[in-house]
Amino acid sequence: HPVQAPSNTQYLGWLSHLYPCEEVRAKHNQLLVLLSGLEPFRSQLSSLLWQQLAGYEGNIVFVEGNSKARRSHIPSNIQWFPTLSSVELLPFMQEATYVLCRSGYSSVMDLIALRKQAILIPTPGQTEQEYLARYLATRGVFISFPQRNFKFNEAYKAALTFPYKSFFAEEKFVAMKLEKTVFAVDIEAYPLVVELKLVPKPPPHQH
Repeated sequence: HPVQAPSNTQYLGWLSHLYPCEEVRAKHNQLLVLLSGLEPFRSQLSSLLWQQLAGYEGNIVFVEGNSKARRSHIPSNIQWFPTLSSVELLPFMQEATYVLCRSGYSSVMDLIALRKQAILIPTPGQTEQEYLARYLATRGVFISFPQRNFKFNEAYKAALTFPYKSFFAEEKFVAMKLEKTVFAVDIEAYPLVVELKLVPKPPPHQH
């Protein structure tokens, strides 16, 4: 941030289009796999996880992140979806014990807004995702693994003992409703923040 911000600038903390519903609670041993990102890396990770999750004893919600994806012979402990809307995704996010997903900024903000424990796998070659995953892992917020040679059993075992430190040292978490979209905002901004330049709307021309 600049030493002195312009008068029309306001720094906000984490923004998310997901806001926790108090009626929904995490379920024991439920894993949400939330895939996204560039091809062919998304498809490669999908195939890898589909094989490695065969021995997982808990319940799994598996979101492909591709509306054209199709699967057959889905195990009874897996709920499979090609894609989900934000409204459909929210309860699955809240019910998950762990979320396995990419480390994109929007995904990270949603995880923090919902106070979820996650296993992050940055998209290979996406330097901002690799930086965020490394930054958050070194601070004990989320555990992270590269996609190359990823082994779910090892990652899950490590996640069980990971500290998962909260970004919210104090309960100063508020909701802002802007143009029918709910944003989750931590007003005690952490080092990674969003800059919004609030430019006043010009007055209408007078004739």
